[in-house]
Amino acid sequence: MHPAPKPSDPTSDNSDSPEFTEYLGVIARPIGVDGSMLLTDTVPVPVELHSGAVVGVGASRQYAKQFVVERYDSNPQRPIIRLRGISTPEQVGDLADLAVFVSGSDILPTAQERYAVGDIEGCRVFLADGTAIGTVKEVMLLPANDVWVVETPDGKRIPLPVIDEVVKNVDILNGAIVVHLLPGLEDVYENND
Repeated sequence: MHPAPKPSDPTSDNSDSPEFTEYLGVIARPIGVDGSMLLTDTVPVPVELHSGAVVGVGASRQYAKQFVVERYDSNPQRPIIRLRGISTPEQVGDLADLAVFVSGSDILPTAQERYAVGDIEGCRVFLADGTAIGTVKEVMLLPANDVWVVETPDGKRIPLPVIDEVVKNVDILNGAIVVHLLPGLEDVYENND
């Protein structure tokens, strides 16, 4: 596999690097011969990426390389993105299977509450009676629903599905989440050893 191409003019007109807090999807394959690429595993949230917007591309948001958007078609059946400096199917192939991350400002407001990955990671998790369970160490973005992985003080990792029956309250300002553990959920864990 060839090394990933370097972005051209990654920060566009401003010198501040955006914080990529939202996952958009995964680069699947080229579409046509002009460097356009199909995204898969996209999240069902309205995103507005205009020409000149900056996105991050990488295996994780912390190590994402910046690219400038030339075109984005948000069709839910076939989302297509084209990035500046990527103009051939071979260059798209070098980015295949990498995730695309966007800034929270690119997410359009909706009636649903949305939380940035960075807002959830590090939050303390409690039961409704105030019993502390642990801290969110990882956010898994899955097609059916997200999963927040909570690490307990004794090193267990409990996967919490982000559904109404489990997540009862999220207080981002205080870094606290109240949950209801469904029967058997606390038995589904991995040791962090």
